Amino acid sequence: MFLRSVHFSVLLAVICLFLPACNDSSSSSGQTDYSATRAAMIPIIDQAMADNEVVGLAVALVDGDRLVWSQGFGYADAADQVPATEQTLFEIGSVSKTLTAMAVMRQVEAGKLDLDAPLETVLPQFAIGAPLGSYPVPAGTITVRSMLTHHTGIPGDLFNGGFSLTQIPDYNERMIEYLRGNYAEFPVNFVWSYSNTATSLLANVVEEVSGRSFEAETQAMFNAMGMLDTTFYPEPLDLPGRSLGYFDGEPVPFFYVNIPAAGSVVSNVDDMSRYMRTVLGGGTAPDGARIIGSRTLATMLTPQNSGVALDQHGLSIGLIWVLTDPTLAYAGKLCWHNGATMVFRSHLELLLDHGLGVFVVANSNTADSVVASVARETLKRALTEKTGISPQDTVLPASPFVAWDRAALEALAGIYVTDAGYDQIEASGEGLLWTPHAGPGFDDSPGTTVAPLDEGEPAAGNARAGETVLLRPRADGLFSAEETANVAYEFSTVSGRMVIMSHTPGLRFLMAERFEPPATVPAAWLARLGRWTPADLNPDDAMNHLPGGAQMDFILRQENGLLVCVGESDSKIVLEPVSDTVCHVRGLKRGQGGALHALTDNSGQELLDHLFVSYEKADTVE
Repeated sequence: MFLRSVHFSVLLAVICLFLPACNDSSSSSGQTDYSATRAAMIPIIDQAMADNEVVGLAVALVDGDRLVWSQGFGYADAADQVPATEQTLFEIGSVSKTLTAMAVMRQVEAGKLDLDAPLETVLPQFAIGAPLGSYPVPAGTITVRSMLTHHTGIPGDLFNGGFSLTQIPDYNERMIEYLRGNYAEFPVNFVWSYSNTATSLLANVVEEVSGRSFEAETQAMFNAMGMLDTTFYPEPLDLPGRSLGYFDGEPVPFFYVNIPAAGSVVSNVDDMSRYMRTVLGGGTAPDGARIIGSRTLATMLTPQNSGVALDQHGLSIGLIWVLTDPTLAYAGKLCWHNGATMVFRSHLELLLDHGLGVFVVANSNTADSVVASVARETLKRALTEKTGISPQDTVLPASPFVAWDRAALEALAGIYVTDAGYDQIEASGEGLLWTPHAGPGFDDSPGTTVAPLDEGEPAAGNARAGETVLLRPRADGLFSAEETANVAYEFSTVSGRMVIMSHTPGLRFLMAERFEPPATVPAAWLARLGRWTPADLNPDDAMNHLPGGAQMDFILRQENGLLVCVGESDSKIVLEPVSDTVCHVRGLKRGQGGALHALTDNSGQELLDHLFVSYEKADTVE
């Protein structure tokens, strides 16, 4: 149950009515007062909100054990003109995961949990099948550590009532039952693949080893930090002081987050400042309470994925925390996490070497880029004001173009599966013709067969979603569209997979995996071509209650020799049939690597099952 939902100090409320921001710093004390940062950021925030139609936002900036700036912008309720303030309650989304990780590590520190013991020793009811396909490493054992680093291979987004008008207390148990009849997406520690599911199951882990509910355990942790308005379990949903959420400017209902450990926290920026100060304080809360040991916290902020070949791209992962940010790399050691629920967006980032931290949260689905850019710009300016260190822009080293022979270019051509569908790479006289997000969209003729490009011709008129770009080889072995481009592409074989890595300043990122389509598609799958629509989506699922309703239909079709599912947003999943009833979802990113199943319900109707949702045939593609 939510504790002390209305404990706001009357004096603080009165003061905040007359000041543009509340802070506890003092320029006369010799400490940085961050007046320049505040003065610069207020118009930046106002403009970003206007440009992106963000209804309400709040920010908190901390320096060591001081809250130096917290302020609300816009509205918590636009219709009633209720302003967003530093004490307005917002959904913080997946920033909640960092708090879940702290709750887990408190159990480790207490000697109740072994990070590296098999998950089944803590949750004997858990089981999952080995991943489909072949891999150069064994399946391995899922552990709590691999859950905290997103390296389990547990399918990440089992959302069918995960965000709902109704509370589903046994949602984790339903997911566990579903996973028992399914496949892992990847072997343990094969590739970083973000998993809400795995993080949600950490609530069960905490309950098993602590002997009390996840709610009781985390509420005790919040109380110890002085976060008296913060909870994983907001009840009732319309808590006093809670911001409405806005989807494309329209208010939406409050939803239960039935995977709480993955993202259900409701908090305000003042409470989140106490959390940031606890982390910057080495695990000691602002009032001196020891929340977690400094050595345990240091473990959480130590890279855990250095031995994973496909992760060797400059993105370091601690225990939940992301430890790399190219835009702030000049500031030294840092950690961050962002968050999103159905409509709320958030970003938390700490510059550990300088004792600075910022949290930004907004109540609008249009705020994805806003919260991140505001957070990072605030830290850049605060760091300059505190230390004199100015932002340092980095560029990708330029490299002259060189000539490759045709055979070498042909060796790189093919279909490359991405997180949005697939790209097509073809050899040309000067380099590689790259068509991102190839093939027709959802609303294009389902029977469309996309012909290969003639060498050097643009994409216009061939129903491709992306524009074909010429990538030329460079002397450094990379490819780019321009010699001085700040992004380049590497084609290489890693962990037995031919992949494309994108290179930007400070970051080498896994982008796509090459896939060779099978010579033929089984007749059983050809008979299933057509439009499919959800058959068992929970009627209270948030997707049914957003403006425009659920858009979850997909078309199963062939294009470019591939069997694909095309969603209404034109996103695609590329399928490799492994039997008449199972397809391997290809790719190396979140939501890929698992399976699409054909199954039969009790009435004899055939369904397709993918990620906790079953689909029924709606029509047939000719």
